[in-house]
Amino acid sequence: MIKKLHFKSLKDLIDNLKQNKNIIGIIQCGSRDYLNQDQNQQGDYDLTIVLNKTITPNITGMHFYVNDIPVDCMIKTIDQFYLQTNNVFDLMHLNGVIIHDTNNEVNKALDYFIKHNNKVINNQLLIDKYNQVNLILHLR
Repeated sequence: MIKKLHFKSLKDLIDNLKQNKNIIGIIQCGSRDYLNQDQNQQGDYDLTIVLNKTITPNITGMHFYVNDIPVDCMIKTIDQFYLQTNNVFDLMHLNGVIIHDTNNEVNKALDYFIKHNNKVINNQLLIDKYNQVNLILHLR
């Protein structure tokens, strides 16, 4: 059986996620604020759900809609913020805003990621790709 979840707003979804003991943080990565419910604003919500440990290695993200507004949701463990990455989408965290942090671990991990991005992000090509993607998104 497929279960459909319905939320009035992204804030309602986030409030629900905060109740899950495996979720230790939520980071807003895109330019659209999760409190903005304006249907006329273009763009999607970009979130990262931070877990204290891996639930399954097979799911690293999902795409869904809340009130017809697209949501791109990355799923990461807290430890992944300290590891090298080749994923261009991880660079979104350089501009991330923490909207939930149960024990200040997400703040520490994001701070490390931002301050040490030259160690975590292991090549200039990846940074160049991020800058290109970021530029394209802002031109829309």
